[in-house]
Amino acid sequence: MRLSFKIAVTTLSATAYAVLTIVLGSFGYAWIQVRVSEALTPLPFLLGLPSVVGLTLGCILANIFSPIGLPDIVFGPMMTLLAAFLSWRFNFKRKIVACIYPVLINAIGVSSYVSLFYGTPYPVTVIAIAVGEFIAAVMIGYPMLTAIERVTKHESMANKPSRRYERTSMNPKSGVISSLTILELYTSIHYVSSRRRFVSSKATRMMFLFALTLPVLWLVRLERQLRSLQL
Repeated sequence: MRLSFKIAVTTLSATAYAVLTIVLGSFGYAWIQVRVSEALTPLPFLLGLPSVVGLTLGCILANIFSPIGLPDIVFGPMMTLLAAFLSWRFNFKRKIVACIYPVLINAIGVSSYVSLFYGTPYPVTVIAIAVGEFIAAVMIGYPMLTAIERVTKHESMANKPSRRYERTSMNPKSGVISSLTILELYTSIHYVSSRRRFVSSKATRMMFLFALTLPVLWLVRLERQLRSLQL
């Protein structure tokens, strides 16, 4: 795996996780939550260490906006790091195992400080967060992994005569980068067009969109360059 590709995966994973979480607002921070960005947590099953790093960084960025404050900024990313690492290294070559780790880790770990902040019973918070994580990581994350795996296997078989192309481009890389790029563009535009007031002024919101869009466009260009080199 080339260094440029590792950087691209890390950056895209971090940005996608952060933007998806911020867009949902309190729905991603409350004790009853469905943090849709957790659907990306099983990605290390396919993308390895770069996505582990990216998801952890994305969680740090997202939790800066958390009403819980410092505990969520410190312990939230630790839970994401642990879940992503386990999905990468201890998945036993089963996608469902990679998707279950975020459910268990966050239900047990995140609930410990979320319940204290909101004053809810710990067992109730565990169940609530477990349900939300199951929706995100399993009901959304598992079909996503399955779809990516099927597409890359199909493309790999279609391009079997070209061993170099199969080795560099079809172990699933370019398709995932394209999907995350489209996701980031969509969520960035939705963020600015929504009426949620996460930032103080329209000008600041436009600057936020601009800051998100430029790296994404750069990564699209990088991916195209990588594809041309691999071909």
